[in-house]
Amino acid sequence: MSQFDSAVQVRSIVQQVSLTLAVAESALQFEHRALSPHHVLVKQAYDEVAAFWIDGRPHFVDKFGVQATIIDFSTSRLLLPREGPAKSPFIVFSGCPSGWLSC
Repeated sequence: MSQFDSAVQVRSIVQQVSLTLAVAESALQFEHRALSPHHVLVKQAYDEVAAFWIDGRPHFVDKFGVQATIIDFSTSRLLLPREGPAKSPFIVFSGCPSGWLSC
């Protein structure tokens, strides 16, 4: 946890990732299928709160200075409305983009 200022930042990252997946699953039946800590990038957040809408209900998470982003959808799947199952294109990342705290 040396990369973060406090445990609340780690909790915020877990909440952001969990709610991101819940939104995608609810809207598109999304499955990442290979999520691990290596597939979550974290950078400094400049806004204080993240808002997530699931089944028409808002959920808010305090960011505590960190913003989480999920990457690598090479094994994911989703169901596009009226189009059926789809697979995401293969995306390769090499190293961390500038400004990210972990990779």
